[in-house]
Amino acid sequence: MEYNNPDIAKIVGQTERTIKNWTDLGYVVPDIRPSKGRGVERIFSEINLIQFQMIVILSKDCKTDFNRIGSLMRLLREKEIFNLPVDFYNDSAWGRKRDILTYWIRRPGHSRGGHCFVRYTSAGDIVRDENLAYSQSKDPKGILQIWMRLVDHLDGVAPTIEFLLPGKVKEKARKRLGQRE
Repeated sequence: MEYNNPDIAKIVGQTERTIKNWTDLGYVVPDIRPSKGRGVERIFSEINLIQFQMIVILSKDCKTDFNRIGSLMRLLREKEIFNLPVDFYNDSAWGRKRDILTYWIRRPGHSRGGHCFVRYTSAGDIVRDENLAYSQSKDPKGILQIWMRLVDHLDGVAPTIEFLLPGKVKEKARKRLGQRE
């Protein structure tokens, strides 16, 4: 299915101007027809619709900073992440069996972020994906081990850390849009 700017705005509950801004900033790149000047209407795909809904979830529900949203959306568009082939939007395993743990660290005078591949166990725990040469986490949800490693790298000062699992955000976006994978 194809969507134009007013369609997307109505479906995701944003203004047409907001949709245009997110496109102009490169958060979403129209799959079907990008703008090629004045009077050329952008045409978006189903995947673009999911991307817009993810931005709404990230900005409204998760209160994620738009600089981080932009970085994440550009990362997820890549067909290769960490030298591995990735089809984040079309592969239903992303958000169900595996994900990309994205984190941002903030402390006075310092800010940085990163990503690592994780997988979900049958019990619902999150562990680093050992198939990608990472050691498996032994703690519930795998978050404590990752947190401790980050604190170690920051001289023992406990910073503010935000974790995000974009595969779960994609699943939530699909659910809100009434889509099934």
